Amino acid sequence: RSLPYGDVSFDAVLEKGTLDSIYLSGGKDKVLSKKHLGMAVSELARVVKEGGIVFSVTAACVDAVQLAFDECNELKGCWRQIRDGGLYMTDDGYTSNNVDATMLVWERI
Repeated sequence: RSLPYGDVSFDAVLEKGTLDSIYLSGGKDKVLSKKHLGMAVSELARVVKEGGIVFSVTAACVDAVQLAFDECNELKGCWRQIRDGGLYMTDDGYTSNNVDATMLVWERI
């Protein structure tokens, strides 16, 4: 279903587990799970402004979320991944990831 917001309404979206829940709502039907997740990512592409970001904190469905953004990008060319869940080190050598999840970030292009 469509989000109740106009096109290009947001500079940023922070989601923590929502995309995991959407994927898992398909139960054992992985075709349905993938379809629902693809629809959600497509809606994010509609409501996030160019240059805006989606910050996803995911644990249960990292691969499925990554694949949904990759497939949306192949169809629409609308996402550039800027964080892939790996650790990020600052210029002065500081790094931290004390969250029991994977943090993924995409920029809307």
